[in-house]
Parts: sequence; C-alpha cells; structure tokens
Amino acid sequence: MLFFIVLLFTETTLKVLLFLVFTLLSILLLSNYHRKQQASRRIEYTGLFNALERAYLWGLLPLYIVTQSIAPMLLPHLEFLPLLLTSTYCAVGVTYGWFLCYRALLHKIRHVEDMEHEHEQ
Repeated sequence: MLFFIVLLFTETTLKVLLFLVFTLLSILLLSNYHRKQQASRRIEYTGLFNALERAYLWGLLPLYIVTQSIAPMLLPHLEFLPLLLTSTYCAVGVTYGWFLCYRALLHKIRHVEDMEHEHEQ
C-alpha cells in the first residue's frame, strides 16, 4: 500500500512538471512569434492573452488544489467529482477557443467580401 502512495506522488509531481514546462515553453515561443508577426505589420503587441483568458488560466491553480486535495478529503464518496470539475472547466475553455476561431473566420470572410465589393466598383 505504501508503494501506491509513492507512485501516486511521483505521478502527480511528473504531471505538474510536464504541465509547467509545456505551458512556459508555449507562452515563451508563442509570444515571441506573435511579437515578431505584429512588429512586421507595424501593430503594437498587446500580449498573448487578454484579462479574461489570464483569469481562466490562473483558475487552473485553485481547480488543481480542489481536485487533488480538498474534494477527495471532504467528499471521498464522490470519486468522480475531481474529473467532473476538471472536464467542465476545460470544456468552458475549449468552447471559448472555438468561439474565438469562429469569430476570426467570420471576420476574415467579411474582409474578403468587402475586398470583392471594392473590386466590383
């Protein structure tokens, strides 16, 4: 039984470290890329995330604390609760991401249609 606790701690540590490395590398590389892209177009770089997106990302920290320590201690009979909370929280983020993609696509379509109307005139 003690081996299970050690293995669980090791897996949790590895999971957190992998998440942090992935997140930090993504932020560094993407912000560098977008800064260069916007500089080439002479657009002021305002950052990778807006305030709502930063709040969502910082919300992962309390979610992790609740799902890894508080929920299992207070509600041990609800074993599905941590997974349910994590899935719901991530579903909100994925839906928001799809909304942003859809909005960008509509903006691009509108821009192309405007360009076509200008060429017709």
